[in-house]
Amino acid sequence: ATPQLVPPNPMDQLQSAMSGRKDDAVALSLHPTNLLEISSGVWLGDLIIRDYPSILMIPNESSRGFGATPAAEASTEPSNFGDWSIGVQKIAWRWMWNFGDEIRQITDVGKAMGSSYIAALSKPLAGTVSINEGLSRRMKIDDRMVHVTWSGDNVGFIVGSTAVQIPRYFAFDARSAAQKPIYTDFSVFQSGDIDSSGEPMLDENGDPLPNLPTVVCSKNTRVYNYEGRLKQGCSSFYTFKRFGIDDDEI
Repeated sequence: ATPQLVPPNPMDQLQSAMSGRKDDAVALSLHPTNLLEISSGVWLGDLIIRDYPSILMIPNESSRGFGATPAAEASTEPSNFGDWSIGVQKIAWRWMWNFGDEIRQITDVGKAMGSSYIAALSKPLAGTVSINEGLSRRMKIDDRMVHVTWSGDNVGFIVGSTAVQIPRYFAFDARSAAQKPIYTDFSVFQSGDIDSSGEPMLDENGDPLPNLPTVVCSKNTRVYNYEGRLKQGCSSFYTFKRFGIDDDEI
C-alpha cells in the first residue's frame, strides 16, 4: 500500500521554528543611560508608520504628501489595518552634545515604502541642557534627571532607562500645525549581555578596550493634527553604533 503523506501541523512548525531561534536570542534588560552615552554614537533602525489618511494635519490639506502615496490613494481594496495606512522607513537618530549646555538632535529618514514619516518631525532640533542637582548628595550622577529645553516649544527628560519628549503646552493652531506638529516621544533603552568571545578591540595605543554591551532603543511617537486628533502613530527600533568602536558596522 502506498503510504499516505500527512501534512505538517502548523503549530508544530511554529514551535520548531521558535525553538530553533531560542539559542540565538539575546536576553535584554533595562539599560540605565545618560547623555554622554546617548551622544557617543548613532542610533540606526527601522520606523513603522501608522497613518490616518482621512485626518488632515491642517485645514484644506490634500492627504497626499502627509503619508499617503498615489498607489495607496488609488487602491480601493480594504485594508487589514482598518482606516490605518501603513509604511516603513529606515531611520538614523543622533544626539550631538558639546558636554555643556548646548545640544542638537538630528533625524535622517530614508525612502518610504507606503506611508511616510511627517517631514516636519525630521527637522534638526537645538536645545539647552540642565541636570537636576537638587539631590546630588543622595543620588549618583547617572541617576539624576537630565532636562532639555528644545526649540519648537518642546521639552525632554532623560532619567534611568527612559527618555521622554513632550510639548511644553498644547496649542492647537491650524496656522502652525504644518510647521510645528504636536507630538510626543517615549523611548526605552535596553541592553544585552556583554560578548567577551573573540579578539578584544584595541585602542590607538594597542591597549584592549573594555567590552561593552549591545544597546538598543524602542521609541513610540504620537503625532496630532490642528484639532488635537491622532494623525500618526510610529514605532521605531534602534541599535546603537558607537563612534570609533562600531564604525566598521555602520
